[in-house]
Formats: sequence, C-alpha cells, structure tokens
Amino acid sequence: AGGAISAANVSGFICILLALRFNYALKLLNLSFERALFWHKIMAIVFLVTMIIHAIGRGANTTGLIIVCSAGIMSLAYLAKPYSFEVFYYIHLALLVVCCA
Repeated sequence: AGGAISAANVSGFICILLALRFNYALKLLNLSFERALFWHKIMAIVFLVTMIIHAIGRGANTTGLIIVCSAGIMSLAYLAKPYSFEVFYYIHLALLVVCCA
C-alpha cells in the first residue's frame, strides 16, 4: 500500500501540473494546452484508481474516504462542463483544496 500512496501523490501532482494553462512543464514537453488536458484526464483516472487501491490496502479511514469521494465528485463534475463551466471549475477548485489539505 505504500507504493500506492506514492503513485497517488505523483499522479495527483502531474494531474494538477497538466491542468495549468501557463507553465514551463508544457513548454519543456512541447505540449499544447489542449493536449495537456487530455493527459490531465488520464492522470485524474490514474489518481482515482491509485487512491482506491490505497484505501483498500490500508483499510478505509475517514481521511482516505474523503479524498476518494472528492476525487470521484471531481471526475463527475466533468458532466457539468458543457452546461456550466463555472460550476465545473469551482467544484474542481473547492475539491482540490479538500484533497490537498
């Protein structure tokens, strides 16, 4: 389970990094922002899966359950994006604070 938490930390960091419109990592990797968003979605799935594996391996606790639920809700917020980008954005922002706190 220790490896799962490390993978979750790395995938979570990469996921956040890829969502930033202006950063040097995109220039270094020669990625357009649109292509980076594709990889952001992939890393979000990897993050969610590694968090679930970690929760199963360690036994669910309150903090882990909150983070897994927050990441799941963040993923579901994607469904709101075509209708209201602001709802999508603020759900992501609020839950990012929950996951990183």
